[in-house]
Amino acid sequence: MNRTMRAVAALLLLVLFPAAGAAAHRSCTRPAPPLTALTGHLDITQVLIGSLDGRKIVISAGSEGTVRVWDAATLRPAGVPMPGRAPIAYASPYLLITDGAQDGGVRTVDLRHPALTGLTLEVSLHEDRPRLVVGELDGTAVTTGGGDEIGLFDLATGRPVGTALPTGGSPVAILSLDGVPVMIVEAEAELVVWNLRTREKLGRTLALRSRPEPPNTMAAEVTTIDGRPSVLLPTHDRGVLAWDLLSREWRTAVDVTEALKGDSSAMATHRGTSVLLRLEEQPGAGEDLDLDGHEDRSRITAWDPVRGTGRTFFDVPGHVTTLAAEGSLVVTGGADNALRSFDLDTGRAVAVAHGSSADRMTRLVPAGHLAVTIRDVGGWQVVDPATGESVGEPVSPDAGVRAIAADATTVVTGGGAFSPVVRVWDLRTRRERGRPLHGFSSHVGQVALSDELIIAAGDGGKRDTVRFWDRAGRVAHPALRLPGRLRDLGVARLHGKPVALAMGRSAIWVIDLATGTRTGSLAFGPRHGYDGPGELGSMVVGSVGCVPIAVFELDGTGLVINLATGRPLRAPFDLKAESQWIELGLSGGLLTVADRETRMVHAVFDIMTGQLLAAPWV
Repeated sequence: MNRTMRAVAALLLLVLFPAAGAAAHRSCTRPAPPLTALTGHLDITQVLIGSLDGRKIVISAGSEGTVRVWDAATLRPAGVPMPGRAPIAYASPYLLITDGAQDGGVRTVDLRHPALTGLTLEVSLHEDRPRLVVGELDGTAVTTGGGDEIGLFDLATGRPVGTALPTGGSPVAILSLDGVPVMIVEAEAELVVWNLRTREKLGRTLALRSRPEPPNTMAAEVTTIDGRPSVLLPTHDRGVLAWDLLSREWRTAVDVTEALKGDSSAMATHRGTSVLLRLEEQPGAGEDLDLDGHEDRSRITAWDPVRGTGRTFFDVPGHVTTLAAEGSLVVTGGADNALRSFDLDTGRAVAVAHGSSADRMTRLVPAGHLAVTIRDVGGWQVVDPATGESVGEPVSPDAGVRAIAADATTVVTGGGAFSPVVRVWDLRTRRERGRPLHGFSSHVGQVALSDELIIAAGDGGKRDTVRFWDRAGRVAHPALRLPGRLRDLGVARLHGKPVALAMGRSAIWVIDLATGTRTGSLAFGPRHGYDGPGELGSMVVGSVGCVPIAVFELDGTGLVINLATGRPLRAPFDLKAESQWIELGLSGGLLTVADRETRMVHAVFDIMTGQLLAAPWV
């Protein structure tokens, strides 16, 4: 622990908790055991469909660093999560996983014996368009990844197959063309077909820069149009272009609405007809956003590449970024952490597997078994914290909601500049209890709930004001003027007494809720042995097991305090924050770190050990 953190810990012990030596609550002397992994995916980045021993399976990769196998019919787990990241590929029974521990390394897993140590292939990946492609070369299952050198590897032995292609680039597909095994490669804004037996170019190349907007080769699909092998290349705004692999000519296969960029297409079968599935933009969908700030629904369209006409579409109740299909089965994944399957012939949902709720901790306020959140378009919404899905209709008061707090029966909201009041709501009925609570002149920035009181802070200027009401809406204490602006507000119990922790820019004030008076403070600065600016950025109050804790962010470092003893629960640790303004979330022993403006999670930690469990940007 460095000098700064020692000073912080000592001050917390001496100033905030003068009775730290007193006996802690007996029920809160043992913390929960450390966590070792997240539960479920944290942003699904790729999905695949395949078969194993005659049964259909789904394979998914997530940003939290696991690859998972599911039963395709039910989306129930088949086996245990495996470490690794996208890109992934599958050629039964071999699953290829990008090894997060090795830069550019690719590991094979024989899904018939997943517990056995697989092979590590020296497959390089294209820096801008990382993609693994599998196929067959003269009866041998092979893979390649691209990059500066494109080599082929035998999936069974892990050994290189022949010499590398005399080119770099990003592989698109491996297939047989008139009995000749070929690989299609995107290199220097061109599509090139290589003969895999001779390692020579086959026919003329295709320049991609000749189009107004280059086609999306990451979403390329190989199919047959009018009996001729073709590559379908989606564009963002010009529909899907088809490249005839025999004549090397363009044709417009589908004229469709604007599609999303990325790996967001797949070939499927709709009532006996081969179709191209695309993830499309929806004008106006951004008016209603999910908890991650994304459009809360996605549309997938199915187009006949022969006729150039749409056949069907269906909407997905979540933010989709990747999809896969086999026959009429369609599987989607995305930033809402949910894996979903659909029957394309009927458009009906088949199954869903919800992933981790970790990235919702910074957006959801616990309310018993439910949670509440502030809607980006105003008002508030009850949410199932396990799935992130809305429960009932949103509550939309006349004025927008600026701050929110809740417990198992009550929701309290604070309004902004247009309505500087506090409102109290019944969680079950979603109806307001009594009249709004007045007292603020400009805005309400923070609200909190204790067992007995409603606490709110606001009005701004150089000093914030804290006001107190009982649960019936009567004034409980005189207004308390703080010596600075308030950034965060939380409620805890210290030695059996309810207190509010009010965090300013460089100080934490302790307020006795029984009297409404300030009883302690912690200021950071040179006179306290701190040699930095001492700026506090965020605070979260909660518990780990039976241990009440508070986590403070100080210049990008996390400080965890056991509120029952006043002592640090563990050593300070780097929060890996990408943004200067971060927001913390805490639930079930997991600590999330998110950007305060976008509320996108950057990292997830085991609060007991400080272990970094997920860093989605990696």
